[in-house]
Amino acid sequence: MDIGKRTVEIIEKNQGRAKHIKADVTDTQAVKKIIQTVKKEYGGVQCLVNCVARYGKGMAKSVGEITEEELCKTLAVNLNGYFKMCKYVIPAMFKVGKGTIINISSIEAFTCLPNFSVYSVSKAAICVLTRSIAVDYAPAIRANSVCPGFVRIANSENQRTPEQLKI
Repeated sequence: MDIGKRTVEIIEKNQGRAKHIKADVTDTQAVKKIIQTVKKEYGGVQCLVNCVARYGKGMAKSVGEITEEELCKTLAVNLNGYFKMCKYVIPAMFKVGKGTIINISSIEAFTCLPNFSVYSVSKAAICVLTRSIAVDYAPAIRANSVCPGFVRIANSENQRTPEQLKI
């Protein structure tokens, strides 16, 4: 079963309400549809948690080695997707009078592993995007970045060397 659907089941089992919406955050129309769906289902939007990232073998390179295509694909998801979600959710938050935006970044915004350049750049940019939103929209909208360390998931473990997994 899809992890999103499992999450909805857990929330509903605990008397909460949830809806799983699978979408491409690089697609502006899909982002707008997500927000419209949430407004319709829940009467407005008060919280956004941006938690998406792209990482693949083609990204495990230094700045001099990485292709422009990998750079663009990574920034399209890891930065532009966050930007679009924030851009189109902010007006919905103002309609209800308040909001909170939580952008999941990474410790990689502040430290760099070898051959991890584009991922680190994208996560640092998320931190700056978040601070910009906080400054521009306070006090009605609060914005914070959460920067976890390495999280062992199947995707990341399959893409890393044994030395990198020791971190």
